[in-house]
Amino acid sequence: MTTQTIGKTTLETQARELAAAWIMTGTNSGTFGAAEAARATGSGRAEYNEWKIYTRVGDGKTRYEGCNPARAPGYARYFNRELCAKQADLRKLRKQIAQIG
Repeated sequence: MTTQTIGKTTLETQARELAAAWIMTGTNSGTFGAAEAARATGSGRAEYNEWKIYTRVGDGKTRYEGCNPARAPGYARYFNRELCAKQADLRKLRKQIAQIG
């Protein structure tokens, strides 16, 4: 194996791992208190009223965890700075792989 082949294999591995990573891109965590939780869903326990959205870096697929966002108390907080940075890193890795051939 040449150094170029080893480098390409390493870059491909990094790209696969990065593409498979899930990044949290939304939540209502910390935006409501026990009283709001009790009014919204009948439970004063905050952990039962939280939801989180995760987005996969490689293909943008999303998955949800927690309660139904439509019935949840508080407000939504969305953030995708980390997702955008990871997607830019993935594009850079794929470009390097293509240049190696």
